[in-house]
Amino acid sequence: MTYEAMCMYIFQQEGFPDWEEARQMVSRKTTIRTARQICMYLGSIFFPSMSLALLGEPFGKDHATVLHAKQIIVNDITTRPDFNVKVKTYMHYLRKVKASDDVNEISKQLKDREIFDRVMDVIDKMELVARVYCELTNKQLIAVK
Repeated sequence: MTYEAMCMYIFQQEGFPDWEEARQMVSRKTTIRTARQICMYLGSIFFPSMSLALLGEPFGKDHATVLHAKQIIVNDITTRPDFNVKVKTYMHYLRKVKASDDVNEISKQLKDREIFDRVMDVIDKMELVARVYCELTNKQLIAVK
């Protein structure tokens, strides 16, 4: 999952199906502003290595705006139980997606390792065949590094 994919999901859930249009809106209406703020807040949690400036970049916002957005969301979470439930629901979904992504990555690494091991087995067998061939034909095996 990427930051952009996460934001697309949140915007869709907040009633903005067209991500490209919604992220470029400069409106200060509560609905669009809240969607942006939730993205920035959750982005700081799920993508901790991203700078505040990078979190604000898709929306044309700077690091100070991201800091403010995080403060607004924390305040709303603590004062509005309905909002807290909404954000926790997003977090639950995103954790499941992230866990699935992690499993897929581990699976890919295992497959890559399995392929590597098979190739090395074939190379070992080829080396054995080459040694036997050289022994039978009185030729010298040249090692390649």
